[in-house]
Amino acid sequence: MKDRGSISVFFSLLLPFFLIILLILSELSYYHFLHQGAISENYLDIDDTLSGYHRELFNEMGLLAFEGRQGFAPLSDRRVLEESIMLLMKEAHLRDGVYFAENLTSEFLKTKMGLDFPLFDLAELNRELSSIISSAKNGSLSEALRIDFFARALAMQPYVHLKGISLSQLEKYIREGNIEALEFISPIFILDEGLRESYDKWQEALKKYDVLNLLGSYALADYGVDYLGYSMTRMEKEDLRCEYLLTGLVPGPVQETLVKAELYGVRLVLNLGECFSNPLVRERILSLSGGEPSLFALFALAQAALESNVDVLRILKREKVPLYKGKEGFTTLGKTGRYSGGWSYPDYLKVLLGLLPKSLYFSRLNVALEENYDLILEWCHTGLEKKKILTFKGHYLPFEIEKEIKGRLYYVQSPEG
Repeated sequence: MKDRGSISVFFSLLLPFFLIILLILSELSYYHFLHQGAISENYLDIDDTLSGYHRELFNEMGLLAFEGRQGFAPLSDRRVLEESIMLLMKEAHLRDGVYFAENLTSEFLKTKMGLDFPLFDLAELNRELSSIISSAKNGSLSEALRIDFFARALAMQPYVHLKGISLSQLEKYIREGNIEALEFISPIFILDEGLRESYDKWQEALKKYDVLNLLGSYALADYGVDYLGYSMTRMEKEDLRCEYLLTGLVPGPVQETLVKAELYGVRLVLNLGECFSNPLVRERILSLSGGEPSLFALFALAQAALESNVDVLRILKREKVPLYKGKEGFTTLGKTGRYSGGWSYPDYLKVLLGLLPKSLYFSRLNVALEENYDLILEWCHTGLEKKKILTFKGHYLPFEIEKEIKGRLYYVQSPEG
């Protein structure tokens, strides 16, 4: 009996200890629950702020940023703005490359196989996808249109992926007229990830040999013309366009004169080179100089100067002027009518912008963005970090827990990492 009493006393003393341990563990579990909830709430707050990005700036310029006093990596930082542009243009050039391949494939099918059937067009496919789903919902989709659409979608599968639902499942919903299922999906065709990975590897390989950063200069020039736009050959609202990037001058007679002068300079160099390299042009200039080699250079310079003036007029009339005119020859030496191909005004602008120093490019781009969209780039942040302190004092824990909650989200990786 004495041994049993000793055991009872032992367990009666031990039981409260175990109960206290269990209560402490339960409070620690509750603290962990509060901690995870605080982290989630913090990230939701950050995500809510980032979702309020400047819509017009994104829709027209492709730049993601939110306005506010709090944040990091503002667009006023040249490195952040450059990285934003490079990410955008990387996607744009991949898309352009796919479209170029699409055009080549369609042309091959048309000329070699007699198929005048535009199989490959990603943008058109997405537009038709929306139309097909809309028609299926209201019951007006014809069987022929459905078969035609899915045949083209199937042909694009090697480099296009349907996001949101599988192609076979979508086809089943549309064929069966499952309106309820179609209401809850928002599919879109995107470029295949394998294609993106191959493109990334190709770009990395090119960068190793691109010591002059020609790819970067071209991307910036391409962005300036395609997104900021140009004004000299078409009517635009009074905003600062890529001509401002080129000259640093607001739209007006002085800006136009300077742009014409730069176009003239480019054409003069190209035409002077062709005076020596193009047999057709060289023979004509030799005949004009009376066959005197000593006078050839003088006549070549005069001919190139005259031709360049005509070229600039053509370019500003939205006509194409080739870099090398070849057998078509010079307008001032008898060429009539338009050239069969060549570069237009925006193409020449890209060449000129590609030669512009980066420091000038970005300082002028900052001014253009602030002027056109009435904003302050220093307050347009691409990332946000929020911190809060979680304090927990339990009933049984012998101490108070204080933990810093930190959340960080961004559109563009900040230069500091």
